[in-house]
Amino acid sequence: MHLARGVPKNLLTLTLLCALLTGCGGGGASATDQVDAVRASYSSLTAYTASAAITANCSGRVYSYEADFSGDLTSGVMTVTGPDNIAGCSVSWDETGTVLDWEQVTLDTGDLNGDGLSPVDAMPTLLTCTTTGLLLECSLEAEGAELYAEFENPENPACTALCWFDLTTHGLLRAELTSEGQTLVTMVFDSFLLESDPPSE
Repeated sequence: MHLARGVPKNLLTLTLLCALLTGCGGGGASATDQVDAVRASYSSLTAYTASAAITANCSGRVYSYEADFSGDLTSGVMTVTGPDNIAGCSVSWDETGTVLDWEQVTLDTGDLNGDGLSPVDAMPTLLTCTTTGLLLECSLEAEGAELYAEFENPENPACTALCWFDLTTHGLLRAELTSEGQTLVTMVFDSFLLESDPPSE
């Protein structure tokens, strides 16, 4: 069967116009809608638990370890689970600051970019970026099962957070913190469970 003359060209033009109008990293309006939904979940977050493998690039040295996380939007705890020589070390944070807790051992977290960003700052930074950071780019990936979003850190515009979210649970799958184009911290999550207040009527 042959299409009438001019129809394929018109369809192609319409498709291109739709792609240009939807924007946001090729994900279209649906990607931005999904970002809004994810942000709503994190803005109303009451508690979360997570487990991640972390890689930090600090002054040319690379550190890798695993950690469990728990907390809310204003406070939290990171407990190192590996490697064995630092397992059990925990770092807690709240609005008053950060506290390292482990007997006679200092966890070298480094000052990664001269602005105080270190791996122990990664989780609260990700939460801040997700809830209040400027959205720079977004798209749907993995055949629509994942959402990619890049946010500017409102507390440090030179820092950006690249995040991949599970669209079913809104939990983080992977995240990267960058400064001036350099990746400083990479987190790959084995799990990320969040509890949020239901939306107000």
